[in-house]
Amino acid sequence: MEFRQSRRTRPAATKAQDHCSRVFAFAPLAGIAIGAVLSWTTPDAAISPPGLIALIGLAALSCGGTLRLWCFRTLGDYFTFELMTSSDQPVIASGPYRLVRHPSYAGIALASIGVVTLMSNWLSLGVVAMTVMLSLTAGIEVEEEVLRRELGDAYRAYAATTPYRLVPFVW
Repeated sequence: MEFRQSRRTRPAATKAQDHCSRVFAFAPLAGIAIGAVLSWTTPDAAISPPGLIALIGLAALSCGGTLRLWCFRTLGDYFTFELMTSSDQPVIASGPYRLVRHPSYAGIALASIGVVTLMSNWLSLGVVAMTVMLSLTAGIEVEEEVLRRELGDAYRAYAATTPYRLVPFVW
């Protein structure tokens, strides 16, 4: 699903010159790789009971993937992995975007935490949670700057009526 979506492009759109979005995109993957190594090398940090933890991990992974898919479908052609805008681009405020401004990033966070929870290791969970949240919050800052600049008043009005960026009633 992610690979297929990553290959979509919008020829009429202009790529934002943010120079950071690729770093933000790969940071969660790097965090998960580090978490995997830590789970193998630090068995003393294992989370118990493993069966319950695996169910929680699968639930988070499933919810994150479902949320991402909902975002893909809601934005349609406007969902790209690279930060792009076009003159005809509307501000989407339906589907998951009526609750938070960056639900796709929330999906990444849930799925990443789900994957590392399946590793059943406290140290891995901490490293991945920090890596993912730091990269996503930095990515949100860059994306919002571009959207305010390129979509102008329409995006500012949306941000004013949808105050939460990632988690409803929190941030």
